Amino acid sequence: MKKITKVLCAILVISIIFTGCAEQATQENTGAEVQATDNKQAEPVVWKIESAYGPGDQCWDVHLPIIADTIEEVSGGLISVETYAPGSICEAPQIPASVANGVLEGALSANGDTCQMVEAAYAESGIAFYWETPEQTYDCLYNGGLLDYLRREYEEVGIRYGMYLSSGKYSLMTSFKVEEASDIKGRKVRATGGYGEWIKELGGSPVVMPGGDVYMAIKLDTIEGTLFGLSDIEGMGFKEVVDYVVEQPISAAAPTNIIFNKKAWDALPSDVQTNIDAALQELFLELCGESTKLEEDAIAKAKEYGVEFVKVSDEEVKKFAEAGSRMADVLGNRYPVAQEGFQIIKDWKASTN
Repeated sequence: MKKITKVLCAILVISIIFTGCAEQATQENTGAEVQATDNKQAEPVVWKIESAYGPGDQCWDVHLPIIADTIEEVSGGLISVETYAPGSICEAPQIPASVANGVLEGALSANGDTCQMVEAAYAESGIAFYWETPEQTYDCLYNGGLLDYLRREYEEVGIRYGMYLSSGKYSLMTSFKVEEASDIKGRKVRATGGYGEWIKELGGSPVVMPGGDVYMAIKLDTIEGTLFGLSDIEGMGFKEVVDYVVEQPISAAAPTNIIFNKKAWDALPSDVQTNIDAALQELFLELCGESTKLEEDAIAKAKEYGVEFVKVSDEEVKKFAEAGSRMADVLGNRYPVAQEGFQIIKDWKASTN
């Protein structure tokens, strides 16, 4: 009996030893897995980022170089960014899809193009005459909940929404004089994203085309005006083909964006993701400031060239804004996902009054 007891005790001791070793091994393995997860994508990678806007446009000339340098810097050398002009890898309208499927790791994309695959992008356009300053746009995005909404919806199609990139004041430039809302009736105006519906609400005919085609389209009378970033009246040469600009901007922030392939984003260590998000947020108002400098110079040169800047009355601005509200209602009913985004903007606006 004593012999059996000794054997059982020995077995018990051995079991305890092996159990302890197994637990230690499990803990070590778990730690290794966590460490591997935290250190994912330790090897440097190249990100191809294509722009929907080319030379002459501030997005290509000013904004994208700053953004690319910032991503490289805050990634600690993990990411090397190669930038491409529109058409280099894919045509501008195909850029969002190329980001989603991994042909591109990122893009500076036009809002009108992302609307073709993400309903939320219609709300991303904003609502005419709701954002009067860049600071208001920033507040709606980062404090009003709009950015969280956009990121959630873009992820559904394999895209990580990086930032709303304002290419300055979104302005109406025309070959005909606009003093009243009714002056838009029957006119062909290039407008993308949700703003095509705004032109419709004013009785006009919206025309969708890439930004690079606008100059010749106005020159050949294919269209009679365009909505575009104000500084592009100089950068894109629009001062040569338009005669008038409505002085009050349709929005303080012309809608473009920085987007990333979700798989490429998810492969980054969490600290690098955090650094990029924080840096892009900080860049928002800085880049708006760059746009303002360009606008001041562009306005002066456009006036010298003979372009007239028309200040419409408060009564007419109200009519423009009412058309903006109708635009949001129509698009919200047509695209249920976008309705939530428009409501976020309306709630933000109500909270600021």
